[in-house]
Amino acid sequence: MLVLFSSIATRAAALLIFIFVAAPLSGAVPGIKTYVVTNTASSGPGSLNDAVFQANYNGGDFNYINFNIPSSGSVVDITLSDTLYVARPMNLNGISQPGYAGTPLVRINANGFASAIVLAGNVAGVPPLSNGATSTSSGSTVQGFQISNYSSNAVTIFKETQGNWVQNNWMGFKQTAPGVFVRNVVAYPICRGVGMASSFNTIRHNVISGVDNGITIGDDISSPSGNSYVTNAMENNFIGTDPTGALKIGNDSDGIFLGAGAAYNFIGPGNVLSGMASSGVELLHPTNHGNIVIGNLIGLNAAGNAAIPNGELGVLVANGAEYNDIGSGNPLYGNVISGNILGGVVIGQSGYAPVDSPYGNWVENNLIGTDKTGTSVIPGQGMGIVVQNNSKTIIVQHNIIVGETNNGIVVNDSTESGFYGNRIGQSATGVAMANAGYGIWLANHASYNYIQAGWDPNVFGTNGLGPIGVDASGTCVGNVGPY
Repeated sequence: MLVLFSSIATRAAALLIFIFVAAPLSGAVPGIKTYVVTNTASSGPGSLNDAVFQANYNGGDFNYINFNIPSSGSVVDITLSDTLYVARPMNLNGISQPGYAGTPLVRINANGFASAIVLAGNVAGVPPLSNGATSTSSGSTVQGFQISNYSSNAVTIFKETQGNWVQNNWMGFKQTAPGVFVRNVVAYPICRGVGMASSFNTIRHNVISGVDNGITIGDDISSPSGNSYVTNAMENNFIGTDPTGALKIGNDSDGIFLGAGAAYNFIGPGNVLSGMASSGVELLHPTNHGNIVIGNLIGLNAAGNAAIPNGELGVLVANGAEYNDIGSGNPLYGNVISGNILGGVVIGQSGYAPVDSPYGNWVENNLIGTDKTGTSVIPGQGMGIVVQNNSKTIIVQHNIIVGETNNGIVVNDSTESGFYGNRIGQSATGVAMANAGYGIWLANHASYNYIQAGWDPNVFGTNGLGPIGVDASGTCVGNVGPY
């Protein structure tokens, strides 16, 4: 038998030698370190900028940036001397400020820098972690701040860093009095709350208003990006409203925008996406696939009983985005999409050349045109669901579509899609809730669609022009079902 150690003492001594040799020689300090922000200065000891600098260059494997600024529980204002580049794992812990009770008390003036906070990787001079790995901000948390006066993003997350949490912040506006807000987009028109080209991040319990897009994921929409940004979760955010979810602050474009490479992300549950100039959610690239939009209020207040309209649409899926689900196969987890000026959900338009992949999106188990209980109409939405511009194999099923000022469903220049088990002009309990136009309107080469399948038929309640209408051009052929 081979004897590795002749005695317990010898074994212990060898283990100590092993530990010493394996320890990093880089100067990095293993373990957890805490830095405390004690004043509102822009630089110097006790400042926020200095705390982040010290954590980056002298910190441990994980670092807390805590706050103890004398304030008697009121808001404290910090003007940055530079962007806060986070290059080691850390918790920027605004909720540690004494007096925090849900409203962020640390207000960051980004001083016109592109971003207030950047979760980054590979910053020059930052020592590696104790295991020798290159340090990034992966696994960091940003929480408990009010952030405004930046020119691009309140929080930017680079692709080198993943698995971060951005939560319990107010971004894009500054509240100067009850109900009075200064919007970031006034000074910097192209700005967002969170901009990320990264994966596995969680964005939750934030209020993001007064910007262009609330949250943007992915590369520029014109990019042929081979990157993939996956499994980000956006949940329980108020986007476009005030912190109560009752009033509009507004965003100048979209609530959540998915650009090139954004796939398999979760939008919801629990977001309020209302008061946008454009749409609550937009998926606009052929690489947008496998995303799920689930359990949100889109176009309504947080109580779900009144409209805060989006200026155009609730949800737009276009430019070849495919295999995305607006709603859920489980009827408990659909969205409520109501009050949006032009329409609830629009799916259409084939992809950028040479991509042509307008296939396989689902719209299912949503309440469209109602309050969150499904018992009352929220007026003002133009059309419920539109499938258009050469879209194919779209599945629209088990939605309630009521109270539209035009048609419940429109199929325009699209083929091979299925419309099953929807209640159009009628609530789940059979109460008539009229759409002003047709229940389903077929137009302009809407052909070879399943409009009324015998095994799972649509239920037509009250629709002002009738259950199904077909334009007079004669181009709509081969549709299956009585119409």
